[in-house]
Amino acid sequence: MFPRFMGMLKEMAETSIELRNGVILLGHSPDIAPDAYCHTLYPPLPEDVVSSTLSNFMPLPNELQVLYRIMNGATLFWGEIEIWGIRTQAEKFSLPAFDIVEEVSTVLCLENFPFASNNCGDTVWLDFASHSVRIDPRDVGLPSVNLPSIDEWLVFSKDVADDQT
Repeated sequence: MFPRFMGMLKEMAETSIELRNGVILLGHSPDIAPDAYCHTLYPPLPEDVVSSTLSNFMPLPNELQVLYRIMNGATLFWGEIEIWGIRTQAEKFSLPAFDIVEEVSTVLCLENFPFASNNCGDTVWLDFASHSVRIDPRDVGLPSVNLPSIDEWLVFSKDVADDQT
């Protein structure tokens, strides 16, 4: 699952990888800050959390379930992208920055599932029927961006981040 994105992570891991309290830090970037990393991946969710907590909203497509079994949220491309995670009660005041349960509970949506955002405040949605991804700009004057899968969205996000650096 996510072949192009996982290839990018592997490439980044070959240059620098660190593990801190179960959090995987990839791509140490001391030129940005002494403790800066390109990607921060939070420990994966246990199976019971993926199946019970997230399925309270709607049966999740396999692609999104796999994502949460790989990582419980992430900060990617030096903060350009936030994939929302699920915080347990013990983690309530720590990372990941966004709790998908809190975010989703504020949105009544039957066909789409918000699961991420970018540093511009745009919301990223997964369409339950097609499994495509839609980026809705915070600036209502801009058009939405549609991509065929989570993997394609992750690669698109990397390209956007590269263009901004």
